[in-house]
Amino acid sequence: MIAAGHRRMGFVGACGPRMGARHGTRKNALDRSPPWRLMSAGGSRTRRPEWQSLRMRARDGDVDEKELGKMSLGLGILTLAVDFANRLGVLNSVEGVQSRSDLVGVICGVTMILYGLATRDVNVRAEQQVELDGQFVDEKGADVVSESALQKLRGAARSVCDATTVRSVIVLKAGQVLYRYGVMGQAATVDTDAEIIKQALSKPSRTYFARVEILPAKEQLNFLPNNVQAVLFEPLPENGLLILGASKVRPFTPEDFGWIRALSNLIASLEL
Repeated sequence: MIAAGHRRMGFVGACGPRMGARHGTRKNALDRSPPWRLMSAGGSRTRRPEWQSLRMRARDGDVDEKELGKMSLGLGILTLAVDFANRLGVLNSVEGVQSRSDLVGVICGVTMILYGLATRDVNVRAEQQVELDGQFVDEKGADVVSESALQKLRGAARSVCDATTVRSVIVLKAGQVLYRYGVMGQAATVDTDAEIIKQALSKPSRTYFARVEILPAKEQLNFLPNNVQAVLFEPLPENGLLILGASKVRPFTPEDFGWIRALSNLIASLEL
């Protein structure tokens, strides 16, 4: 069990001393909101170039795949159209060779169309977001985390929460909680020996629960808000684990998974 006490954080605690509250300025309700609420309310922040780079890396792979999918979809439709027109033109004199070539054309066209449809960005955001119950936390859980690494973790976690429906970020490594950011549950500790975490650590690929309410082991996630809608466990090097809690059911698009990959790659590259 790793102790990591809750503390109520305002916008100044989550995003640095820019707002001037530490100089005695009275905070309004907007200042006390988590960063993603400020973004939805029309707030703006100047991002560091490194987090702009993180945003670009998260989107690059998804954009390339979408463009390739569009081209494949167009070529597939064109192939079927040409094949159909060719068949109509020689309807009364179809030979065996012509028939086989038409069949190959149909197979190629259908394959390209299926690939194009598979890369389309399916709208999985039809579910409504919920307000997660809990306290906003921004803290490191282990003394091994350096100040420079902490700043990078904070910036990356904040960027992911701003860009996606992720509202809880926990970084585990070698049985220790390195960092927690976002809305957390009632439990003041994180049980790294819980069976659900041990199973996630034992798998080489991510573990994704798109609807937590039907999860039998939900009580083991008491370090997350009790109404968290979805949870993702992303493996990290050196027996590490990235835990993400989301505010809606089936929350992640292909672009969101790009953000998650970028965040996990950044954590893996950190020198603590």
